[in-house]
Amino acid sequence: RDVNIFQQQHRIGLVAVAVLPRLLNLFLTPGKVYPLYGFHYATQRTISRLTNLHFFKNLTGDSSLILYYLSFIGYHQPNPVQTGSNFGPAVKHDTPYLVTVGSGTMVSDGLSIITSEVSNTSFRIVPTTIGEKNFFGNAVVYPSAGKTGENCLFGTITMVPIDGPIREGVGLLGSPPFEIPRSVQRDSAFDE
Repeated sequence: RDVNIFQQQHRIGLVAVAVLPRLLNLFLTPGKVYPLYGFHYATQRTISRLTNLHFFKNLTGDSSLILYYLSFIGYHQPNPVQTGSNFGPAVKHDTPYLVTVGSGTMVSDGLSIITSEVSNTSFRIVPTTIGEKNFFGNAVVYPSAGKTGENCLFGTITMVPIDGPIREGVGLLGSPPFEIPRSVQRDSAFDE
């Protein structure tokens, strides 16, 4: 009997995570500036709290279920490539409805996707797009203004560049980041 109650509670929780934030999202317009600590700010914080619940991410993270769960809560993932464990359980976001993740991208753990810009008096939500075939190490914060495209490797705790040219086909390490080759000759030594 206790198991049935537990299952019912989590089914209700899963429905709440899918439905309530979508309804609240109707009150927010991407790019529009809202005052801080008002109704819209409370709405955005509620969306963030509900869609970042640890239970469901711990249940699906580091498994093939994580792609389906992230799509379920609102991530845009065109043509996803299932690699078995595309995201760890510690992925975070401000709002999932403005996140687009390219096909073949893998995240080790601890990716924070920033979809809001906050000042001392106001905030706005903005779309954030991550390119295809990227690899993220641990504890990377990806801002909406990130200047990266496809096939980038982000080392652990790497700062994502927000100015200059769009980086593609390179590795990025450090804060501030410096470029390293994405692949080296030894990577193809056994291709034959």
